[in-house]
Amino acid sequence: MRHVLWKNTIQNHLHAFSLIEVLFVLVTMGILGVTTLKSLTALKKQNHNTQKFLTQHGSLFETSLFINKNLSISKPDSIKITPNSLEWKGYTKLFLQGQNNADYMNFSLQTEVFSLERHNNNLFFNNTLLLKNVREFEVKIIKRNADSILEYKLCTNICVQDFIFIEESEIAL
Repeated sequence: MRHVLWKNTIQNHLHAFSLIEVLFVLVTMGILGVTTLKSLTALKKQNHNTQKFLTQHGSLFETSLFINKNLSISKPDSIKITPNSLEWKGYTKLFLQGQNNADYMNFSLQTEVFSLERHNNNLFFNNTLLLKNVREFEVKIIKRNADSILEYKLCTNICVQDFIFIEESEIAL
């Protein structure tokens, strides 16, 4: 009777996991969990560093985009470069609003004077503060055959250097 009972007990636990197998699975899951947790912590730190960098330097990149946008509508022969400043005439109201929200070219080609100036380590656009703590603002025009390229370098803690192609052709009326 005792032998039959012991045989039934073994048969009942034949498909169960042994204690060693359970411990092995728990240790493996623990190792994978710690590794995953370390990876997540490293990703959070990297994300924080990226956000910190963008917060500190985002205004520099936005200023660069703003300068590019305004210089792209400049009248090519009106650009004046002096140390720490740049002045140009830019077209205003290039497009007129028409019926049904259609845009029409404004052939009056009205211009307005724009200026960028570095003064007391700050960059001003038309006498309005644009960027603080500017270490360097350098502008020059490079002539290549019949083309002109305006190059500028703008530095705070880091530097941004950009080039703008200046088309010399204008519409003669």
